[in-house]
Amino acid sequence: MTLKSIIVNLLTVSFSSITLIHVYWFLGGEKGLDAALPHDIEILKNKFSLPVIRLINAFLLAPVILVFCMLILSLHDGFLLIAPYKKQIYFWFSILFILRGVLGWLLLNKFTKKEIFIRNNTFIYSPISLVLGVLLMGLYLL
Repeated sequence: MTLKSIIVNLLTVSFSSITLIHVYWFLGGEKGLDAALPHDIEILKNKFSLPVIRLINAFLLAPVILVFCMLILSLHDGFLLIAPYKKQIYFWFSILFILRGVLGWLLLNKFTKKEIFIRNNTFIYSPISLVLGVLLMGLYLL
């Protein structure tokens, strides 16, 4: 097994798992959502009506889901329109994920007082983002 195929498999499993979690939240699931948001979900529920919350949910999660699906397709040559842009996709998304990882540690925790989010961001979200960015950069360089 080559290094490239190992990276592709790791990214496929990671992106697929992350996509499924976001699809679950998009469809209305709430398990784990409060720990993933820097703001208290109960305050948002009291502040906005259910249709507004669903609209915000769709507006925020649909692009995330589409991006992860595009990244999965780009890894496996499943979508010919993406094929000519694979290197650029890997480069720019590696930069995005690396920035999310580093800035998540440096800045994001300063904007919230929610302990569970700070803990998860420090030990889960930022490290995962950094690793995904490094793996995508590895694909770009290979």
